[in-house]
Amino acid sequence: MLNVFFAYSHRDEDLRDELDVHLAQLKRSKIIGTFHDRKIGAGKELDKGISEFLEPADIILLLISPYFLASDYCYEIELKRAMEKHEAGEARVIPVILRPCDWKSAPFGKLLAVPRDGKPITSHKDPHEGFLEVTMAIRAAADELRGETRGTTDRRSGSMAPTPSTKSEAKPKGAAPRLKRTITDLERDQYLATTFDEISNFFKNSLEALKANNAQLQTAFHALGRQHFSATAYVDGKLAGRCGIWVPREGFHQRAIAYSQGEGGGTSWNEMLHVADDGISPYLTATGMLGRPGEAGKMSAGGAASYFWEHFLNTLRN
Repeated sequence: MLNVFFAYSHRDEDLRDELDVHLAQLKRSKIIGTFHDRKIGAGKELDKGISEFLEPADIILLLISPYFLASDYCYEIELKRAMEKHEAGEARVIPVILRPCDWKSAPFGKLLAVPRDGKPITSHKDPHEGFLEVTMAIRAAADELRGETRGTTDRRSGSMAPTPSTKSEAKPKGAAPRLKRTITDLERDQYLATTFDEISNFFKNSLEALKANNAQLQTAFHALGRQHFSATAYVDGKLAGRCGIWVPREGFHQRAIAYSQGEGGGTSWNEMLHVADDGISPYLTATGMLGRPGEAGKMSAGGAASYFWEHFLNTLRN
């Protein structure tokens, strides 16, 4: 389980609580555990308590607002340490834009902020849409981080308590990098099958969350084959958007996952992700047919699911 730390201003406590609610499914699935300063036990020193839980954090959420930027503690202590951990590769920092403010010149301004295009959550017609985008970004980051550590021993217990370091745990500098090798067809096929299943489960869960957070929305997930499904959304019973995702069986697009702004399954598609590798492990690449080619770079299964989900949501917004 990954540790997620909230850095925020107490003036934004209500929005922090709303985000924590949206992360319930990730917490229930034991993918993440969350921490913020309100969880520090009575009698404990605040600064030491925050440091105790910030240090082992795998994902650090910066909840950005004018109040966060104006807080000396948030800006000079939590933000500074968060960026140090991010640049050292010790944690993933995700700026979450809560309210309109002048944040792009801040030290985290170079990072990809959520919701999409840095649109503040409070500027959304329905703030739950913004929170859902943030949740999906956190899920994708968690999937990537879990993929990086899968198969290795995690010294952290999974709780929010840090594990004391010892000399025997120290990693030697200049450790040998992983050597390139030939990725077999079997590995590519297994990666494709596993990735499709993860995308399918991602859409099932996301459709349920979308329906739960929007009273006027109804959603449907249909398995149309062993590796083919459709996702549909209705607003007050009227069709609002549909997409199909499947694995093409023949032709040039072998070892690929296709996306169609319709039920899909044939030779017509709007985006295609292909299995590639760097001589170390497989990953996915996008053709860029849905715009901004190459934006996603090397995608993990979680990144691919979020990529498709974002475009599905765009059909609902239009």
